[in-house]
Amino acid sequence: MVAISAKNEIDSATRGKANDELLGDGRHEVFANLMKYVSRFEEFSGEIRPDLRYSPKEE
Repeated sequence: MVAISAKNEIDSATRGKANDELLGDGRHEVFANLMKYVSRFEEFSGEIRPDLRYSPKEE
């Protein structure tokens, strides 16, 4: 399982772009080789319920 969190969609996109640049052009080939060994792949996205968020009191 891989869990990726972000503050918002812009933060997620910015991190994804930085990760793509870090991995370089060979990332597609590496991912294709990895998928040869994957038996199942599912993707879920969602948001934390506001009523379950933790916000410590500021002093």
